[in-house]
Amino acid sequence: MAKYSYEFKKKIVDAYLRGEGGYKYLSSIYGPHKKDIQKWVNNYQSFGDEGLMRSRQQKIFSLLFDGESQRSIAKITGIKAKSSVESKIHRMRRILQQHVNREDITG
Repeated sequence: MAKYSYEFKKKIVDAYLRGEGGYKYLSSIYGPHKKDIQKWVNNYQSFGDEGLMRSRQQKIFSLLFDGESQRSIAKITGIKAKSSVESKIHRMRRILQQHVNREDITG
Protein backbone atom coordinates (compact mmCIF):
# COMPACT_ATOMS: atom_id res chain seq x y z
CA MET A 1 0.00 0.00 0.00
CA ALA A 2 1.25 3.46 -0.87
CA LYS A 3 2.32 5.62 2.03
CA TYR A 4 0.71 8.68 0.51
CA SER A 5 -2.32 8.87 -1.75
CA TYR A 6 -2.17 10.15 -5.31
CA GLU A 7 -4.37 13.11 -4.33
CA PHE A 8 -2.05 14.13 -1.49
CA LYS A 9 1.05 13.89 -3.70
CA LYS A 10 -0.68 15.86 -6.46
CA LYS A 11 -1.68 18.61 -4.02
CA ILE A 12 1.95 19.05 -2.94
CA VAL A 13 3.33 18.84 -6.48
CA ASP A 14 0.83 21.44 -7.65
CA ALA A 15 1.81 23.72 -4.77
CA TYR A 16 5.47 23.38 -5.75
CA LEU A 17 4.78 24.04 -9.42
CA ARG A 18 2.70 27.13 -8.55
CA GLY A 19 5.72 28.47 -6.68
CA GLU A 20 4.17 28.27 -3.22
CA GLY A 21 7.45 27.09 -1.75
CA GLY A 22 10.50 24.92 -2.14
CA TYR A 23 10.92 21.30 -1.13
CA LYS A 24 12.00 22.14 2.41
CA TYR A 25 9.15 24.58 3.00
CA LEU A 26 6.49 22.25 1.60
CA SER A 27 7.93 19.44 3.70
CA SER A 28 7.46 21.56 6.83
CA ILE A 29 3.86 22.35 5.85
CA TYR A 30 2.64 18.94 4.63
CA GLY A 31 4.93 16.47 6.40
CA PRO A 32 6.65 14.24 3.80
CA HIS A 33 10.44 14.46 3.59
CA LYS A 34 11.75 17.03 1.11
CA LYS A 35 13.43 14.26 -0.92
CA ASP A 36 10.05 12.54 -1.34
CA ILE A 37 8.54 15.78 -2.60
CA GLN A 38 11.44 16.26 -4.99
CA LYS A 39 10.95 12.72 -6.30
CA TRP A 40 7.22 13.32 -6.78
CA VAL A 41 7.87 16.53 -8.70
CA ASN A 42 10.43 14.79 -10.92
CA ASN A 43 8.09 11.84 -11.49
CA TYR A 44 5.23 14.18 -12.31
CA GLN A 45 7.33 16.17 -14.76
CA SER A 46 8.52 12.95 -16.43
CA PHE A 47 5.30 10.90 -16.43
CA GLY A 48 2.44 13.27 -15.67
CA ASP A 49 -0.28 12.04 -13.32
CA GLU A 50 0.85 8.44 -13.79
CA GLY A 51 4.17 9.39 -12.21
CA LEU A 52 2.38 9.80 -8.90
CA MET A 53 0.54 6.49 -9.10
CA ARG A 54 1.87 3.10 -8.09
CA SER A 55 0.90 1.62 -11.44
CA ARG A 56 3.98 3.36 -12.82
CA GLN A 57 5.90 0.29 -11.67
CA GLN A 58 4.22 -1.64 -14.47
CA LYS A 59 5.94 0.63 -16.99
CA ILE A 60 9.28 -0.08 -15.36
CA PHE A 61 8.60 -3.82 -15.62
CA SER A 62 8.08 -3.35 -19.34
CA LEU A 63 11.37 -1.53 -19.61
CA LEU A 64 13.18 -4.29 -17.79
CA PHE A 65 11.97 -6.91 -20.18
CA ASP A 66 12.24 -4.88 -23.36
CA GLY A 67 16.03 -4.83 -23.21
CA GLU A 68 16.51 -1.40 -21.68
CA SER A 69 19.84 -0.83 -19.98
CA GLN A 70 20.31 -0.02 -16.32
CA ARG A 71 21.41 3.45 -17.41
CA SER A 72 18.10 3.99 -19.26
CA ILE A 73 16.13 2.76 -16.26
CA ALA A 74 18.11 5.05 -13.96
CA LYS A 75 17.44 8.04 -16.22
CA ILE A 76 13.72 7.33 -16.49
CA THR A 77 13.21 6.66 -12.78
CA GLY A 78 15.57 9.31 -11.46
CA ILE A 79 17.60 6.73 -9.52
CA LYS A 80 21.19 7.90 -9.36
CA ALA A 81 23.19 5.08 -7.74
CA LYS A 82 23.94 2.00 -9.84
CA SER A 83 23.47 -0.24 -6.80
CA SER A 84 19.99 1.23 -6.29
CA VAL A 85 19.06 0.45 -9.90
CA GLU A 86 20.32 -3.12 -9.53
CA SER A 87 18.40 -3.49 -6.28
CA LYS A 88 15.18 -2.19 -7.86
CA ILE A 89 15.58 -4.46 -10.88
CA HIS A 90 16.11 -7.48 -8.64
CA ARG A 91 13.10 -6.56 -6.48
CA MET A 92 10.84 -5.98 -9.48
CA ARG A 93 11.85 -9.23 -11.10
CA ARG A 94 11.11 -11.06 -7.84
CA ILE A 95 7.69 -9.38 -7.58
CA LEU A 96 6.92 -10.17 -11.21
CA GLN A 97 7.96 -13.79 -10.74
CA GLN A 98 5.72 -14.08 -7.67
CA HIS A 99 2.85 -12.69 -9.72
CA VAL A 100 3.53 -15.16 -12.53
CA ASN A 101 3.66 -18.01 -10.02
CA ARG A 102 0.30 -16.97 -8.55
CA GLU A 103 -1.20 -16.88 -12.05
CA ASP A 104 0.08 -20.45 -12.63
CA ILE A 105 -1.52 -21.62 -9.39
CA THR A 106 -4.88 -19.88 -9.86
CA GLY A 107 -5.03 -20.44 -13.40
